[in-house]
This record gives sequence, structure tokens and C-alpha cells, in this order.
Amino acid sequence: MKVIITRPWQLLDMAAPYSIRTNTEELATIKAREEIEIDVPSDAVGIYAKLAHFSSNGIAMENMAENMRLEVKNSCAGWQLLIPLFPLYYLIIARHRYLNIKIKVDPAKRTHPV
Repeated sequence: MKVIITRPWQLLDMAAPYSIRTNTEELATIKAREEIEIDVPSDAVGIYAKLAHFSSNGIAMENMAENMRLEVKNSCAGWQLLIPLFPLYYLIIARHRYLNIKIKVDPAKRTHPV
């Protein structure tokens, strides 16, 4: 299954590439302001992102479809950088929540509830 992954530019870790992985192997690396297309093996349970000892939530294969767009970024952005100890929270306590990978919704195809 092919999926497209984008990564926006963010101040923290802008120079470090993220590793896109399955439960068993590394599929690709992605840099800031980059979009990649990867082939996810059929035996994979899901995919997640990793940077050194930080990792992201995972997206299960049953929640993905062919040519689905995903976005990966870190959780420290905007106003959160103004809180002096906020990055330390991710370094010490929440290293498995520092990165976030999510399904990107196309605004043109978004449906509204009735």
C-alpha cells in the first residue's frame, strides 16, 4: 500500500530527519518541508515516526487506505515554545508523544455532519 507523508517546517529539530517505521523495519526518512511516498508492506501492523529516543503515536493499517496522506510533526509548536519547561516535559516524561503522525484531511472532500 502506498501512502504519502508530509512534514512541515518547525523550529525545533528542523535539521533532524525523522525515521518512518513499521513494527519491524525502517521504511524511509523525511526531512523538514519534504513530502515522500512510501510503500508500506502488507505484513505491517501500522506505521509510526521516530527521532532518536522520541517516537510518535502509531496509525494502524486498518485505518489507512491507498494513497492516503499523512502528516508528521513534533508537538512543540507556537505558543508552547514560550513556556520554559514545556520542551523538558517531552524530553523527560512524554518522549513517546513528542512526535505526532496523523491522517491529513483534504478540505475539499471534508463532509459536514447533518
